[in-house]
Amino acid sequence: MTSKNVREIIEKYYKLIEFPAEYDEEFYKALDLVEISEDTNIETYDKKCQDGKKNLLSYLYMCEALKKKFEDRNIPEHFFYESIKDIKTWTKIWSDIKGELFLYELDWLALHLGGTLFKLGRLQFCTRKSEFDVPEINLHKGDDVLD
Repeated sequence: MTSKNVREIIEKYYKLIEFPAEYDEEFYKALDLVEISEDTNIETYDKKCQDGKKNLLSYLYMCEALKKKFEDRNIPEHFFYESIKDIKTWTKIWSDIKGELFLYELDWLALHLGGTLFKLGRLQFCTRKSEFDVPEINLHKGDDVLD
């Protein structure tokens, strides 16, 4: 059984992302039936999992760890919320394809939840390590850069 704390976190992000009411019945049924562990994290999650409801609940749960990463990096909160809205976008696409509440596109969304993909305006950017030194702008090989 999913712990009360895990359940509250999942429900919090479901509401914050503002999923449409048409998903509510399936979401809350899944929340009652699908077990999500407190140990669920983006580094070990099976990104080939074909259980769309488990994927959705797990990714919503992992938003809490991502929020902490944003806070630790002093990234403004609105960037966090804009970035995690992609979960709703991909849930809608995959739910339309499958005819039921379903989330896939897990590798792409893992970039968000791993804290390496950010939405800035209507564009999304990944971070990576610089492959070169660029002395003119004081950039060194290995520094974080936007890709």
